[in-house]
Amino acid sequence: MMRRLRRTQSGCVRSEAWSPEEATALERLSTRHGQLLLQPHMEFLGGSHVRLFDLQSEDGFDACEVFLKDLEETADLLNVELASRQYRRGFSLNYRAVFPDGKRHYRADVLEVSTDRHACIWVNGDKFE
Repeated sequence: MMRRLRRTQSGCVRSEAWSPEEATALERLSTRHGQLLLQPHMEFLGGSHVRLFDLQSEDGFDACEVFLKDLEETADLLNVELASRQYRRGFSLNYRAVFPDGKRHYRADVLEVSTDRHACIWVNGDKFE
């Protein structure tokens, strides 16, 4: 989505389809995307070498949190259809406290853990594979 937005904006988001508020939100989101930090090394994924977002450093993590907050707010503003969150009903009480309802709740800490590529993770003494 961000590459497509960047290709079409020529320095700013211009479209008769967007309200001024929506265009401003998309501009902000594009800027935040450009502020995400990348890891210094390449990873081999899906047959290609790619550079992943830096979620390990404090600055990289903070930039990701800001981007995800803006992404969530922009999706809400644009009335982007929300995928079902029914699977969250099976979460432990601790996870349900983090994701209390059917809203997006994008989180840098959850993204970080999900991209670590470990066979399992431990949460509050419980092993998840």
